[in-house]
Amino acid sequence: MVRCIALSKRVPTFIGTVVTPDDIGVALKEPQLHTVAMPPSAKLLEKRATLLLLIEIGARVRREHGDPRDDAEWEELTRSCTRQASVAQLQRDYLVEWNERVGAVVEAFWQEVERKGLDLERRNDVVVETLRRGRVLHPGQFHALEDHFEELQTCGKISREEAKALGEMLDRFEADPKSFSWVRTRF
Repeated sequence: MVRCIALSKRVPTFIGTVVTPDDIGVALKEPQLHTVAMPPSAKLLEKRATLLLLIEIGARVRREHGDPRDDAEWEELTRSCTRQASVAQLQRDYLVEWNERVGAVVEAFWQEVERKGLDLERRNDVVVETLRRGRVLHPGQFHALEDHFEELQTCGKISREEAKALGEMLDRFEADPKSFSWVRTRF
């Protein structure tokens, strides 16, 4: 948005002198505020629509799973974005939760995104990465996986074999006394 402010007959400056429009070569009939708004680009409108759809999917999935959180703030922020970069950053921020959490709600969100045919890839599937790696990385990941272990089996995210392997990884992590030591000392 570009704003043009017309000068009145006399405009005080910061150092106490007075400048008139004639002094700077501007001829104005009457002082007024002009606002020139550039229409949003098609790319911006597309990105904004995609993010609003993601927010709608997230809100619906949460409601279906009994999560009381509201995404109205995300919608408001999305509608107020005027640049493609802002919308892209907001989308990355919104997807952090859906990329880093574990559980049936998260799986339902990604299934709905895939069903809608959105061109979006899941960046960090904690369950798949843990199974691939063969170990739990930190206490936060341990608690997330342990808290949703049964849920992951019932929603079909992991098979019996994967559940057994993941259970063993969780047991190994819990048995290691260093696992829950947040402060590690190196000598």
